[in-house]
Amino acid sequence: MGDAEAEVTFSRRRYQDLYDLLRTGRVEVRGVGRTETAFLHGKAGVIEAADGRRTAFMGSANETREAWTENYEIVWEDDSDEAVRWVTEEFDHL
Repeated sequence: MGDAEAEVTFSRRRYQDLYDLLRTGRVEVRGVGRTETAFLHGKAGVIEAADGRRTAFMGSANETREAWTENYEIVWEDDSDEAVRWVTEEFDHL
């Protein structure tokens, strides 16, 4: 991606909204890419609401038109304490 193309892409409103959300400090994003043995394509996380409720999610979907209209993607969500604990522990392990 060239500088001009990157500038156009990242000036879109959705990227500004994401940037603004991340700057609030209310969202923590951590990433795991390549490990010694594998590349992780799946996404996982825990969302905590203002009232303290938490839910875990895991899936393969990317935030693209193709992911939602052309690919067969899987997204799983579970608000049980066990699921939230498992996703947190697995991420911390990686």
